[in-house]
Amino acid sequence: MLWAEVPASVRESVEQVIGGRIVSATNVDGGFSPGPAARCEVADGRVVFVKAAGRSLNPYTPGLHRREGDLLAAMPADVPAPRLIGVVDDGDWVALVIEWIEGRMPRAPLGREDLGRLLRLVDRLAQIDGHPLLKPCAEAHPYLFGNWRRLVEQSLAGLDEWTVDHLEQFVEIEHDVEHAVAGDRLVHLDLRTDNVIFADAGEHGDVVVDWPGASRGAAWVDLVGLLPSLELDGAPRCEDLFAQQPVARTADRDDVNALVAAMAGYFTRQSLLPAPPGLPTVRAFQAAQGEVTRRWLAERCGWAQ
Repeated sequence: MLWAEVPASVRESVEQVIGGRIVSATNVDGGFSPGPAARCEVADGRVVFVKAAGRSLNPYTPGLHRREGDLLAAMPADVPAPRLIGVVDDGDWVALVIEWIEGRMPRAPLGREDLGRLLRLVDRLAQIDGHPLLKPCAEAHPYLFGNWRRLVEQSLAGLDEWTVDHLEQFVEIEHDVEHAVAGDRLVHLDLRTDNVIFADAGEHGDVVVDWPGASRGAAWVDLVGLLPSLELDGAPRCEDLFAQQPVARTADRDDVNALVAAMAGYFTRQSLLPAPPGLPTVRAFQAAQGEVTRRWLAERCGWAQ
């Protein structure tokens, strides 16, 4: 959706937050939001980032924007995140006005330099304490867990034979995942290359964007969550890359297996559901991540696939 297609009242309110008239808006590639996510030039020469969505596009996206606005407003200065300028919320449409970071997203295929820079950013995140007001990871995202059990109780068309044969094992490996991911570090929980900006100003200015899922958890959670999408982007296999990272040495093997199993269940089950409104490409992406994550779990468990 283009910025010009947003209701006029919302656009006017955003300009009031900015304190100037938007003269140009160019959508930024990447991500799955059904609404505009645009680089907006202001008449006085400033540049801001604006993303907006109404319930008619997708019933859940405005709530995610609303939550992200609350979280960005409370972000400590040491978090590598862009700063919130303001929020417009008319009860239907929610628009976030956010600091624009001049830079670029890491692009596939990932070269060694970009991969190293990205992993150093992930390591920075792993050092940051989670705000005590943030919910624990498992409490904030209950839908991420228990999907293998749901598939046992109600199968969906499209499951391959290998996965069906291992369903009970998946359930067993995942069973204590809520305890496995517990911790006191800031967790983004949706790290992908399209949620990262490499700043033109240098690595010290690199940021992670799209924060509605922020919560508290173990220091290694974001690394594990990132690796399947990185493998799809041309990085080394998940297990090879995980073993090389310092934060991996802080993780119990069974705890990591529990999260990998939970991720595999989430991606697998979600990929078999109808596409959500306004997000026609997300199921294919989830299917690809599910395949990678199931293979990673099989490798960690020593199973033939």
